[in-house]
Amino acid sequence: MILVLLIVAWAIVLGPKLVRGRSARGGGSLDDFRARLSVIHQARVPQLQGLGISASRRSSITKHRGQKRRRDIFTGLLALCVATLAIGFLPSFRSILYVHVMFDVLLAAYVGLLIRRKQSASFDRYDRPVLAFQPIDD
Repeated sequence: MILVLLIVAWAIVLGPKLVRGRSARGGGSLDDFRARLSVIHQARVPQLQGLGISASRRSSITKHRGQKRRRDIFTGLLALCVATLAIGFLPSFRSILYVHVMFDVLLAAYVGLLIRRKQSASFDRYDRPVLAFQPIDD
């Protein structure tokens, strides 16, 4: 009986919200995706819009931001590895060495992802030749 009352209460609370949400969607999922992508792009580069900066310059600025973010993440993981190793050598904190191993694995995985990203970016940079079909004359 209590379960039925809870289901009815949730239906009363969530029902109108679900109906409004479905009717508010207009053009479909692709239009919704494009609108959300536009909002994300505007949030990532707010100070660059309206300053007359070209799209290529904006692209290079966001590229440098990405490089700085990746460098900061790498530096942070490396600092955590060194700090947990140093603390783990203290006699009363030997169990921290397990945490150090975890950070070592994270650092190795992150470096692997960076290497893979760099290789795929360099592979995509080169144009692959298009094989043309040439009929054979009999």
